[in-house]
Amino acid sequence: MVSHGLTLFPDNPAQTSLSTPLIFILLLVLPLLPLLLYVGAMGGRQAFRQRGTPWACGYEYEGAMAASAGSFTQPLRVLFAPLYRIRKTLAPGPRLQRTLEQTTRAAKNT
Repeated sequence: MVSHGLTLFPDNPAQTSLSTPLIFILLLVLPLLPLLLYVGAMGGRQAFRQRGTPWACGYEYEGAMAASAGSFTQPLRVLFAPLYRIRKTLAPGPRLQRTLEQTTRAAKNT
């Protein structure tokens, strides 16, 4: 064997060996390795918890207390509020509609 850095090269081509069964086994096992790790990690899981009423700091829970999509997007809406106002002020819809009508009329006339 000849060493070149971190790699080893056979000195003689007769010294090389290729194990086809080993390659076949590795090709089967390596894609299944994540699944095997997942199944192994699931063994120590706890049982499902009992469902009960959510804790509402001593108050009776109501459906309106639940988190909604609006509550998650509220910071973004506040951050981009100036852009929303600009869009409403400029209102590109009517201008685009007129341009579209002019384009279609010109296309029909030709």
